[in-house]
Amino acid sequence: MKYQSHSRAAVCAVLTTLAVTPCHALDLRVFDPVKHLRMNDFPTSPTQNPFFLNATGAASTRLDLSGIGWNVQDPLKQLTLVSPRHFVGANHFRPQIGSSVRFLGTDNVAHTVTIASIQTIPNDDLSVSDVFLGEFTTDLPAMASVLAMPYLNLPMEGNYVGEALVISGQAARGGRGTVGSVSDFGGDPITGGVGIKTRAFTFSYGPVGTADDCKAGAGDSGAPSFAIRSGKAALVGTHTAILAALGTTTTYDTLVPHYVPRLNARMEEIGYHMRAITPAATRISATGAGTPPKIPAGRPFLYRVTLTNGAAAADNLVATLSPPPGLGLTSATADGWLDNGAGSLRRGGLVAGGATVLEFAFAGSLTPGGQTLALTVKSDGSGTQEFAFPVTILSNFSLFTAGLQDASATGDDDRDGISNLQEYACGGDPAAASLYFPGSDVPLQMAVTDTGSLRFIRRTDAQQRGLSYQIERSASLADDWRPVTDASITTSAGPAEGFEIVTAVLPASSATADFARLRIELAE
Repeated sequence: MKYQSHSRAAVCAVLTTLAVTPCHALDLRVFDPVKHLRMNDFPTSPTQNPFFLNATGAASTRLDLSGIGWNVQDPLKQLTLVSPRHFVGANHFRPQIGSSVRFLGTDNVAHTVTIASIQTIPNDDLSVSDVFLGEFTTDLPAMASVLAMPYLNLPMEGNYVGEALVISGQAARGGRGTVGSVSDFGGDPITGGVGIKTRAFTFSYGPVGTADDCKAGAGDSGAPSFAIRSGKAALVGTHTAILAALGTTTTYDTLVPHYVPRLNARMEEIGYHMRAITPAATRISATGAGTPPKIPAGRPFLYRVTLTNGAAAADNLVATLSPPPGLGLTSATADGWLDNGAGSLRRGGLVAGGATVLEFAFAGSLTPGGQTLALTVKSDGSGTQEFAFPVTILSNFSLFTAGLQDASATGDDDRDGISNLQEYACGGDPAAASLYFPGSDVPLQMAVTDTGSLRFIRRTDAQQRGLSYQIERSASLADDWRPVTDASITTSAGPAEGFEIVTAVLPASSATADFARLRIELAE
């Protein structure tokens, strides 16, 4: 029985106890460069091989393997992209922080990123497994033709047994294999003391088989093995070790799906999760303000949306708000979410039944009228969902008095004795002399009714516009005006939508003289 580690450092560590058989990259039973090379001219001038594993050359038959990259400083080290920022590989054969990783897009354009950090992922007993999670200094460009590889999510580990695999190795080689068993890898006599412990599966290479059969060799550690679902690659493992015995070589791969919860826990710190090749169906609901808010033109405002996940846990959520023209979005924030740019937020996951609140800040629009905030939400387990939230932009005082010779609050261009502010607050026209609400007999100034009560007109959206109406009382016409806080107030429909009639009955006064006035103030 002979064991070989793929790490040259690890091999040296076991020379005292185990015999080692030299290997050179991924070994195939009958190597054919036309179909067993993922890329041609690797690594100097790589291009995608359109005939890899008997593809016809047509784009529709090719596997997208752009997520399999290599360490530029040591091309032996093959790595797998699992998010725009993250990659996985074999912990015992890890690249150096600060080194470069290159991915070849489906358009044959190479993209190079720099390794910022590498974290070991623990086993169930918190010992170190043979899979690491790496992070780049930046995301791969959103428009790059490089696809992060999803993982094969099956209900139970036993379901992986018998799964047909495509095996990737250094020198851009690829072949085929079949999952034989799933178990814990590690401990004597297999490891011979090299210290690797990981949840793993096997695939074997015997004396008889097909031309595409392969076995891993020295330098292949960390390269991926994957299954195919609906013409797409789904990550299953990363190469860890080989064992040669009785004419059969068995390759041990770390079972990456076993470690997905721990990988996700690290990845969600920057808003990503692993993608399942068959994600559970989920649906996100979104609710905004119960009543469409009314915002004075030009005033900044916040809009909050509550997202609720009503089905299975959702992975890789992206929420994007598109404001209408003229209503500038200044920020998008939410606890547990990260800025994805251009009014978009991302989050690694949201548990079933979970809820989260998004907050969008807007600069004020100068266009009064109804507007719609369009929100799109998507996750791995749902299509793009669209939501629409109406808001109303109110005309403000500046727009109301635009074009007047004297546009101030006290101005009175039409010389009807009613100031611009009172015209605005009570529905008048500052450019047309009149003491009444247009088209009615409702006075714009506060009046005394036959029963002695006071009556005035006000806007129903006064609070949103920053308007306040206060009855004040005085025993003289001097500066001893006091606000009335104990009046009996009733309201009725006004002469037009957006206005109401306020009737106020003041308590009796013991003063020899009694005066009342309406103070209108504006805070914009």
